[in-house]
This record gives sequence, structure tokens and C-alpha cells, in this order.
Amino acid sequence: MRFYFHRAVSIFALAVLLFQTACSTATPPASTATSVPQEAPTATASPLPPTEELPSATATALPSATPAPTATEVGPLALAQDGFADWCYPQGPISASDPWVMATEGVPARDVYGVTSLITPATSCTFVFTFNQAMPEGTTLEVYDNNPAPWINVPLTPAGEDEAVGYTTLLNPYIIDPPFWQISYQFILRDPQGNQVWQNQVTFDRGYRPELCWDGTLPDPLTMRCWWEKELHPWDPEYRTPRPEG
Repeated sequence: MRFYFHRAVSIFALAVLLFQTACSTATPPASTATSVPQEAPTATASPLPPTEELPSATATALPSATPAPTATEVGPLALAQDGFADWCYPQGPISASDPWVMATEGVPARDVYGVTSLITPATSCTFVFTFNQAMPEGTTLEVYDNNPAPWINVPLTPAGEDEAVGYTTLLNPYIIDPPFWQISYQFILRDPQGNQVWQNQVTFDRGYRPELCWDGTLPDPLTMRCWWEKELHPWDPEYRTPRPEG
């Protein structure tokens, strides 16, 4: 009996011990966490380490396309500088040459007080014009006297392969052997539309003067004869008061 009593007490004590141990090791109830707002730290920008400056990129210009050539605008037709030449051939044989080139027998025009002067009589007279561009077909030379209309109107002929040069050779008697000691004409160039391109006075002169006639005038240039002498009257322009004799 006693044995069983002590056994029961031991078991009871062991149970109490186990109970206390279980109570001491039990996890306490979790407390409710209250979040305290905290100020976020201000991020301070730390200076970046210096970086090596890279060379800036240089734009390379692309080659521009070459524009297609455009047609050059041609100005109005005009004579080139020193673009007028003229000469006459005296009577007699002439060596062969291109008609727009003066042969050795040619007598070129002279400048007499700023006026172009040719010597006559001649077998022919040639006039050559050099333009500032190709001479258009239909360019003409006109010759005027005191009348408003030209008495010579001839087209210029191209001078070989040179498109800028034109010429004409005149055989008219009033050009190569006019019945005057001296006479002047107006020479005018016109383009195909009739516009005046150039103008110049050309004088045809016999190159000398003979002895004067009894009345102080020159003899006829073709016959070399003087006017017949007549009895003068005081009202005649040739009348001279006779000098007293003695």
C-alpha cells in the first residue's frame, strides 16, 4: 500500500513539474506593432568623378551634286571691239585669197578726223564685220545717202567656218567710182528683226585734188574738164571786180 502511495506521489510531482515547464516555455501573445513614421533620408547628390571631355563630332559635308549646266543667256547682237574692217582693190590684177581676207593689193581704209575713208576709184570694196556672237542669218548691210531709204541693202555672207564673222563685197559704181571728188554715206547693220546693230559714216575720196578751174572750182572728176568759160556779169557768183591796170 505504501508502495503505491509513494508511486502516486512521484507521478503527481512529475506531472506538476511538466506543467510548470510547459507554462514557462509557452510563447507570449504577439503584441500589435505600431509603425512609427520615419522621415526618409534626403539623398545628397555626391559629385560624380570628372569625366574626360570627348571631342565633339564634326559633321562631314557630303559632296553636293553638281548642277546641270544651264544655257547661257545670249545678249543682243553687237559688233566686237574693233569688229569693222574695210578695204578697196585698185584697178589691176589681184592675188587669190579668201574674200574676207585682204590681199596684198588691197588698200585699207584710213581714219581721217575720226571718219573712215576709202580711196577710189577701185575695182571692188569689201566690208567685214566681226560680231560678239554667231551672226544670225538675215543680217544685212544698208547704205544711205541723203534719202531716208537705203539705196543698197545686201545680206552679209558668213566668213568660212567663223560663225561670228560676216562680209560683203560691193561693186556698185557709186561705191567703187562715184562721180565726186568726195562723198560720204551712212552704213547701217541690221539684225534679222530689223533692229539697228551698228552705224558708221564711210567717206569715198579720190585721194588727191587737181588744179582748180578758172572759176575756182574743181574739174569734173570723171572727165577732168572745167565748166566752159562764159562772159561774167556782176550778178554771177563767179564775177570778180577787175583790177585796175597800171
